[in-house]
Amino acid sequence: MAYNENMRVYIIRHGESEANAKGVYQHRDVQLSETGIKQAHTVAQRFLHIPIDSIYSSSFERAKKTAHIIGDTIHKPVELLPLLTEIKRPTVIEGKKQSEPEARIIMRLIKRMWHDPQWRHSDEETFFDLRTRAIKLLRHIEQFKNTEQVLLVSHGTFIRMLVCVMIYGESVSPGKFKKYLRFLQTTNTGITVCDYAHHHWRLLTWNDQAHLG
Repeated sequence: MAYNENMRVYIIRHGESEANAKGVYQHRDVQLSETGIKQAHTVAQRFLHIPIDSIYSSSFERAKKTAHIIGDTIHKPVELLPLLTEIKRPTVIEGKKQSEPEARIIMRLIKRMWHDPQWRHSDEETFFDLRTRAIKLLRHIEQFKNTEQVLLVSHGTFIRMLVCVMIYGESVSPGKFKKYLRFLQTTNTGITVCDYAHHHWRLLTWNDQAHLG
């Protein structure tokens, strides 16, 4: 299959969710908050002036709602792409506040064992799972045909992994990714822009939030 040699990709983090606002570990069905819905409508207005060929969204509710608000505004259909979903945390902490002792103990353990490909707490995605999924997504979109302007709606941790894989490919290490997680912060509906040309990725804009004022 021929690779697309000239593509611009706009990557948007979903609008604020109800769990974002409460500092809670999220599950796939968490909805946008009222603020998140307003953010989605605001960012959609920016794409009235940016030609988009295709919109792809995570299948999680908060991303789907954001994507459909944008799609309805610019009259483009939304295609769900499960590769764009957020990192899966252990089910046992979903719905728990990040400050709760049980959740904090579990997440500290996961972070301590982040480097071990053989270890996992329970049913979560590991660093290695997330890296593999980001690699699969890039290979998938690099093969889009007849597409020049693509919009992806995803999630904060996954977006940062995606950019790391654009830079380092399969050599992204747990240590490198931890540094990127701390350094590259994302805002709800922040826009990241990347170009793909001649088999290489280039980051143009990180987390543009000008529409939020």
